[in-house]
Amino acid sequence: SHAVKGSKKETVGWRADLGVLLSRPILLAFLFYVIVVAGTNGIRTFAVSALVDIQHMPLEAANAALTGFMLCSACGMLLGGVIADRFGPRIGTAIVSLVSCAILYVMLAEIAMPYIAIIVTLGAAGAIRGALQATRDLLIYSVTPDGQVGKVFAFVASGANFGGAVTP
Repeated sequence: SHAVKGSKKETVGWRADLGVLLSRPILLAFLFYVIVVAGTNGIRTFAVSALVDIQHMPLEAANAALTGFMLCSACGMLLGGVIADRFGPRIGTAIVSLVSCAILYVMLAEIAMPYIAIIVTLGAAGAIRGALQATRDLLIYSVTPDGQVGKVFAFVASGANFGGAVTP
């Protein structure tokens, strides 16, 4: 029972698919991907120069802080999977994660710290950001209609590409 090209059944299916992708929860998930990737790209692109300029950190130490951010982000993803399995898709987890990261980023920009504290703070932000990933995926899955997971995840994940394209 495949739709024939040009048939009314194909048009209805196409419109229904578009309706799913343009629904409020799916568009918000797309926007979420854009924002998270834009923020992460900002950290990857500007953290080293910002730490050198704002915190007067040696270049090697600033690079170590960025490396710590990336490694802690990977470890945070593993921890986030355990958290997501235990607590399920909770918007509160996502909000707390994003707000916590924002607070840590502001601290790095506004508070003079010893180099080790900077490395730990940026690493903590990476771990929190990484932990967010599994919860994010479960949230998207929880708002996706049955039989639509492939196209919804493809659409939402394209927000990551869009976020990367509009940021340095």
